[in-house]
Amino acid sequence: MLRIKNKIFIFLFYPFIFFMAVPKKRTSKAKARSRKAVWKRKALLQAKRATSLAKSSLTMKSNSYIYLYKEKDLDL
Repeated sequence: MLRIKNKIFIFLFYPFIFFMAVPKKRTSKAKARSRKAVWKRKALLQAKRATSLAKSSLTMKSNSYIYLYKEKDLDL
């Protein structure tokens, strides 16, 4: 147990002392929405890339990687 400025901290991990990072001021709505839009745009781009890779792997027409398969398993 640790007492700092009339606040009591109880630690379960004895040798380590953890302090939480606390923001000094509130983030504005514009900045928060801008960051969220960037995050969503990145997620959309990754989803498009994953879909494109899945489609190309199903058609087996991609030149960027090698397909390993046995002739017995391939039904054409």
